[in-house]
Amino acid sequence: MMVSKNFSLLQFITLLYLFTITFASTEEATTLLKWKATFKNQNNSLLASWKQSSDACNDWYGVSCINGRVNTLNITNASVFATLYAFPFSSLPFLEYLDLSMNNLSGTIPPEIAKISY
Repeated sequence: MMVSKNFSLLQFITLLYLFTITFASTEEATTLLKWKATFKNQNNSLLASWKQSSDACNDWYGVSCINGRVNTLNITNASVFATLYAFPFSSLPFLEYLDLSMNNLSGTIPPEIAKISY
């Protein structure tokens, strides 16, 4: 009887962990999609994989995750015409690497960038 209870608790914790990972990646994906929606060029073929119906961690161009959380965003030379002002810095707490070079970014640098730490 004790083995059964322990096993059930382990199953519950595992399911809770998996739910948390899934929710986190969905939340982070949604914020990246909101940023993408501000792009001046909506027909960007490199970022066509960025869709709500796909897995951001495995299917999106330039996005890498650890434990279901976005930790790398590398969209170098992806023909992005956008501003950084709408970039979701605070919604990507596990982002460790960001490379947006060789794109067309304009506007002011948002104050949220100061909150990034390594």
